[in-house]
Amino acid sequence: MCLVVVIHCAALNPADLDPIARHKEIFPRVSSIRTIVGSSTGLPGCKLQRCSLCDDPDFNVSVCHTSVRPPRKRQPSTYTNSNDFDSISKELEGDDIYDVPVGISTDRGGKPNQEDVYFIGGKVAKRLTLNGYSSSVSGCFGVFDGHAGDRASRYCAEKIFPLILEQLAQRVVVKDAITSAVRALDADFCTYARRASNSALSASARHSHNRSFATDDGSTLLIALVRDGFLHVGNVGDSRAVVVTRFGDAIAMSDDQKPNRKDERRRLEARGAFVTGKPDFMYRIWPLKKIIDVPRVNGQLAMSRSIGDVTLKPYISCDPEIQSRKLSKNDRFLIMATDGLWDVVSSKRAAKIAICYKDPQAVANALVGLALQRHTCDNITVLVVKLEAYDFNSSRTDLSSF
Repeated sequence: MCLVVVIHCAALNPADLDPIARHKEIFPRVSSIRTIVGSSTGLPGCKLQRCSLCDDPDFNVSVCHTSVRPPRKRQPSTYTNSNDFDSISKELEGDDIYDVPVGISTDRGGKPNQEDVYFIGGKVAKRLTLNGYSSSVSGCFGVFDGHAGDRASRYCAEKIFPLILEQLAQRVVVKDAITSAVRALDADFCTYARRASNSALSASARHSHNRSFATDDGSTLLIALVRDGFLHVGNVGDSRAVVVTRFGDAIAMSDDQKPNRKDERRRLEARGAFVTGKPDFMYRIWPLKKIIDVPRVNGQLAMSRSIGDVTLKPYISCDPEIQSRKLSKNDRFLIMATDGLWDVVSSKRAAKIAICYKDPQAVANALVGLALQRHTCDNITVLVVKLEAYDFNSSRTDLSSF
């Protein structure tokens, strides 16, 4: 059983006597932070772990109110209402589907709709995952940032891990299995999108809304697998994964695929595309970066790789960049998040925040709270995995087999 928790959060001063009033003062635009808790510990509520860094208001995020809602099966970012808090929390206490503690917080941020979707898979073999699929890998997690709607991101969340498991049954090399699965996913979605665009209903909607939403939507893809003591991260787009060590170091497990990245620009231009935007140095100057448009492929897409985006498919690639890392006792957390976080919070800053906490749910809450304080303009989804919970005594040490 996986529970969806709606937690009203605020950055609090310890001397404040009315946290709810303080919450309204700091976050007047946002009523709540949506949270999914994937561990069997830490509910209800999350305790704030303080350290010297926590004197900074950016880090001081606490829980004011908690209510529980069960998720709809196979729709990871859709929620249903329920007031049966006691019975649900009791079920959670006896549920061990997640042997590794996982925390996730999500908020629509400055956008009217939530297009981010996430996936959490159990550690134990033959357990049902969040989307109802049986997982034989020791850990699988995903974050998907949709654009022009959430159809593509939902499709990714529901299809990618069954495809990976199918490929793992045929291939020894994990990297090859991930690449083949992602390519198959993109091909399937593009076929589905083209068929939808040819329907009479789609034609009518396209005429009324003055846009071809049936083929213009797409999604990032950020997935992580823990297998035989190794962490494998596959990335398509500009979502990001970071390993946080117990020393507060931020180890990048992905590289944002932006159109102005030198190697990506060369690849795009070789295929006949052009990249709009200003010189790179201007995006490092505040406040210029706040007022100029980001680089885009053909003036449209703000990433150089994605799932979907049929109309840009001659230029946009779906091939994932994959990084592998042997886990060690010094690895504390894995942070996976959409660009709603990374647009306003650096990887180093996120790592410094993370080491202030022991509970991954508290880390996720704190990072989303900080992104909202900094007025992010995008949807935010932060998934945090407690890597310390894994057994690092694996006999496999050679990355060449992956």
